[in-house]
Amino acid sequence: MAGQLIQVDKATASGNPSVLEVTGINTDDVYMVTFSNIVPSAGERLEIRLTKSGTADTTLNYDNARKSLLTNSAFQNNSDTNDDEWLMATVSNVSYAGTQGIMYCYNFNSSSEYSFVTFELPTWVTTPQLFGDIGGGVHTVASASDGISLKWSSTATFSSGEIVLYKVV
Repeated sequence: MAGQLIQVDKATASGNPSVLEVTGINTDDVYMVTFSNIVPSAGERLEIRLTKSGTADTTLNYDNARKSLLTNSAFQNNSDTNDDEWLMATVSNVSYAGTQGIMYCYNFNSSSEYSFVTFELPTWVTTPQLFGDIGGGVHTVASASDGISLKWSSTATFSSGEIVLYKVV
């Protein structure tokens, strides 16, 4: 049956980890990653990286573009090139805050094509307001990727959160 999701991996914040990571992409299928209740120990920007052989890739090969939808000010067009991550909004650490989202992963298993993603991440940010990032990113290296890694841009840890990797079949 087309359109099914098969869970591949799941990581849950326990004991305030500094990284949440899921791996297991090993076919040419499209994969989906869900983020839920992702909250930092202190207000911090979320960094998303892909993994190569189970290790987060920190090379300067991440490009992204996104429309940022803010509830109390004008929309923004944001983009980054040649970064060492896909950098998202500054997530608030208040109890009702955090970020959720969905990311689709394409070409991850291919060693001859760029890995790329599309994402939708609504976030309660530190300003405070609701902030929605909708866009996509590419890792400009033709090599296989096997997962997604989340961390904060400084020393913050994960107070809560869950990331789940699914294969779309």
